[in-house]
Amino acid sequence: MDSSYLEDLSKIVLYGAGWKSISLVDIFKKVAFTLWLCGCNLKCPFCHNYRLAESCPELCKNLDVNALIGKLNVSSRYVDYFFVSGGEPLLQFRELIKLLAHVKRLFDVRIGVNTNLTFPKEIRDLLERNLIDFIAIDVKAPHSELYGLTGKESERLWKEYLKGLKIVSERQILLEVRVPILKEVDVKEFKSELKDALYILEGAECEYYIRLNPILGPPYTITRNSLWAQKHCNPSSKDVEVVRGILVEIGLGDKIV
Repeated sequence: MDSSYLEDLSKIVLYGAGWKSISLVDIFKKVAFTLWLCGCNLKCPFCHNYRLAESCPELCKNLDVNALIGKLNVSSRYVDYFFVSGGEPLLQFRELIKLLAHVKRLFDVRIGVNTNLTFPKEIRDLLERNLIDFIAIDVKAPHSELYGLTGKESERLWKEYLKGLKIVSERQILLEVRVPILKEVDVKEFKSELKDALYILEGAECEYYIRLNPILGPPYTITRNSLWAQKHCNPSSKDVEVVRGILVEIGLGDKIV
């Protein structure tokens, strides 16, 4: 590794919870070096990483970027991706692009970002700079329920999400689309918003696949809103098949992995 980059790396300020040098679960059928950044602009009631998203000082700190790059140097021969998750990593966009540029220069690994896609300008910038090769997103429908925000703000961010998805759809990039599955949600509203989002991908330049993601809550994991989770998390196999059926109905059954 070229040590001339180390001085510049020390100037990068990122607030995060740490990293995992080898992860087999963050990207479908790939090995990743995963970095978790703190902070998020959503308040999803089912969030498992809510303490990280709320920048809990017990978890989050200014990261030692030199140490991070040192660990990645060791792991890079074994991983397919350097993967940045959160929280919402694009909240720290200005510092993040500096890190990603260094990773691109230093290592022969692809770069992925897990994002809620509500920052379309930043997504466009990352793509135009050729700093990312993979994006992972959720279709959080209905957004009025899953974003955990007031009506106007939730609607505004849903529109930003759709803008972001349109931008991604026009690029030759790999996209993972996760569909959170819950119980006792408005199926009509869920179906309508799912269609609004996924129809954007018709004839898309990007290559994408869909993962069904049943959302777990207590007693299996801790969520931001335990009362909400008791009502809506831990869906049944029937709930999963309902969502699968909707995807088949709109012609996307073959995209499910």
